[in-house]
Amino acid sequence: MRARNWILLIVLLTIIIAVSSESSDSTTISNGTIHSEKVSGTGSIKKDYYVFNKANDSAKVSVDIKNSTYYEYKYWIYSDEIQCIADLDLVVGHAESIKCSGYAKNRSNIPMDINTVINNGNLTYNNSVVASIHGVQASQNITNASGDNINGVGTATGDNNLKLVNIIAANSSEGFKGTQMVSIGVNTSTLARIDAVTGPLKVSSYIRKGDRKLNTTADVAAGVVSIKQLINPFEALQNSKGVIGGVNFDTVIENANGDKTDVHTSAGSGNLANLSQRASGKDTDYTMEYEYMPVSYSTGVYDVGYFEGGSDILSNKSLASKVISQNCEHMKIIHTAYLNDDPLINTSLNAITGSLKFESYIGAGDHRLNTTANVAAGLVSVDQLINLTEAHQISKGVIGGAKFETTTTNPDGKKKDAYTTIGSGNLINLSQLASWTDARYHVEYGYMPVSYQTGTYDTNLNSSKVERN
Repeated sequence: MRARNWILLIVLLTIIIAVSSESSDSTTISNGTIHSEKVSGTGSIKKDYYVFNKANDSAKVSVDIKNSTYYEYKYWIYSDEIQCIADLDLVVGHAESIKCSGYAKNRSNIPMDINTVINNGNLTYNNSVVASIHGVQASQNITNASGDNINGVGTATGDNNLKLVNIIAANSSEGFKGTQMVSIGVNTSTLARIDAVTGPLKVSSYIRKGDRKLNTTADVAAGVVSIKQLINPFEALQNSKGVIGGVNFDTVIENANGDKTDVHTSAGSGNLANLSQRASGKDTDYTMEYEYMPVSYSTGVYDVGYFEGGSDILSNKSLASKVISQNCEHMKIIHTAYLNDDPLINTSLNAITGSLKFESYIGAGDHRLNTTANVAAGLVSVDQLINLTEAHQISKGVIGGAKFETTTTNPDGKKKDAYTTIGSGNLINLSQLASWTDARYHVEYGYMPVSYQTGTYDTNLNSSKVERN
C-alpha cells in the first residue's frame, strides 16, 4: 500500500513540475482598462497579452522561453478610445531559445510587428507597441544579450504600397546591445542601432513606397562594431565605427524610372574610425576614416588591408566617384555630390596605400568631365572637384609613381586634356584644370627612391602634356 502511495505521489509531483516548467496562456482585455503583472520562474513559458478598443485599435505583446535557468518579466497593457498600448520588460538567463514580440494594428488596419529571437543565450529586453488614430509604432530595446544567434526584425505595412522593414542578424555574439523602431504615421521612419562584440553580422533597413525604395545595408565579417541606420521617406543615413574583420556598407535610393543614388564602402580588417553615409533622391555624401590592422577573432583570422568606396547618382545626368586601394594602411575620405541645376562632385582623400585608383566624373548626354589618378604606392593626398563647366584635380605626397588626367569631352568628340606622369619621389604640388575651352596644369616634383610594401620604385620621370582639339 505504501509503495502505491509513493508511486501516486511521484506521478503527482511530475505533473506539477511539468505544469510549472512550461505554460501557455493568453490575457485579453478590452476598452477602458489597464492591466499589469510581474511573472518570474524557471524552465519554459509561453504567454500572449492582448488589448483592443472600440475603435478597432489593438496591441499585443508575447513571450516564448524554452528551458531557461531563470526568467522574469513585467507587462503592461492599456486601451481607451484614443489608443492601445502594450509594453513588455524581460530578463532571461541561459535559455535554449527566447522569442519575444509585439504586434499592433490601428483603426485604418495598418499592421506593425516587431520581434527578437535568441538561441542559447541571455537577454535583458523591453518592447512597446502603440496603435492609435495617428498611426502605429513599435520599438524594442536589447539592453544586453549574448548567444549563438541573435535576430531582430521590425516590419510595418501601410496605405499606398508603403512598407517599412529592418532586420538584424548576428552570430556568435559575446555582447550585444540594440534598438529598433518602426513607425508609420506622424513620424514615418525606421531605425536600427547596434553595439556588438560579434561574429558575422548583417543589418538591413529599408522603406519601400510604390516604386521607390530607400535601403541601407551593413555586412560586417566580425569584430567590435557600432552601427546606426535611419531612413525616412526622403533620405537614408548610415553610420558605423569599430574594429572589424572586414565590412561592406551600402546606402541606396532607387526609383522605377531608373533614377538611382548609391553610396558604397568596403574595407578589410582594421580600425574603422568613422563611416558616415547619406543619400537622398538628388544628392549624397559620405565620410570615412579607416586604418588597416590584422584582426584575429573567434570566427577566423582576417589579414587583408584594402579599401573600395564611392557614390553614383544616375538620372538625366550621371555623377560618379570611385576609389580602389590595395594594401591600404590608412584612408580618409570626404565626399559630396549634388544633382540639381548645377551638378557638383567634390572628393578629398588622404592615404597611405599600395596601388590606388581614384576617378570622378559628371556626364550629361554626350558631354563628359572626368578626373583620374593612378598612384603606384605611397603617402598621398588627392582632391577632385567637378561641375558642369570645368574639372579640377590637385595632389601631393611621397609616391612610387603616378599618372593624373583631367579631361572634358563634348558631343563632337573634341577633348581638352591635361595629363601628367611622374616617377618615384616627392610630389610637391600638382594641379590640373580642364574646361570646355581650355586645359592647363602645374607640377613640381623631386625625384627620390621610394620603397613600399608592394615593391621598390626607383624611376626618375616627369612627363606632362596638354591636348586641345
